[in-house]
Amino acid sequence: MKQQQGASALSFLVVVFILLSFLTIAIRLVPVYFDDYSVKKLFSSLEESGQMQGASIREAQALVKRRQDQNNLNMFGQEQLKIRKDNGVFLIDLDYEVRVPMVGNVDAIVHFTHNYELRAQ
Repeated sequence: MKQQQGASALSFLVVVFILLSFLTIAIRLVPVYFDDYSVKKLFSSLEESGQMQGASIREAQALVKRRQDQNNLNMFGQEQLKIRKDNGVFLIDLDYEVRVPMVGNVDAIVHFTHNYELRAQ
């Protein structure tokens, strides 16, 4: 008597369900990480542009807000952004989280923390 070989229909459906679950998670979370990469580029471009030279803390906040609006980065507000100046260096702390709806009433929360040092002179 020969033994049956191969996967049953039920095991095939389970594998398809698991793959679709991972695909759904990736589709929902990957854009959040692309947005965070844009936030990193925003702060690196601030130092390269030289616009922070001679700026006050309020001017730095306004510059970050303007760049944030230009790049459509609305995942953090001014309350998550802390800017202080120490010896001609802007110390910028950004701590924010993004809530992504997954399925029904289940959300994924992705937390980001960034610290930047930008020369003001």
